Amino acid sequence: MRLGDIVVAPNLPKWGVLSVFRVTGGYAWDPMDLAIEDKFGHVLPVELLAKAVDRRSPLVSDALRALLRPQARLYWIGSVAADVEHVIEESAVKA
Repeated sequence: MRLGDIVVAPNLPKWGVLSVFRVTGGYAWDPMDLAIEDKFGHVLPVELLAKAVDRRSPLVSDALRALLRPQARLYWIGSVAADVEHVIEESAVKA
């Protein structure tokens, strides 16, 4: 991922919704101890653009919804870029 890329995070902050972010900085490794078995430390600074949009919302196109089905860690969303922009415009996080 590069500076300025748009990232769609399915099931964040909860199952059944999506949030959209813009990458605002470079990758860093900063291990955190969250008192659980998994260790987290991959950090990528982002700006929240759209928060907790229901996947069944009319804002989410059928093409974007279909792309969100596979639960791979990362996948390219360029084919639905206009659909993601529509979600951002209609669900923009107010600062």
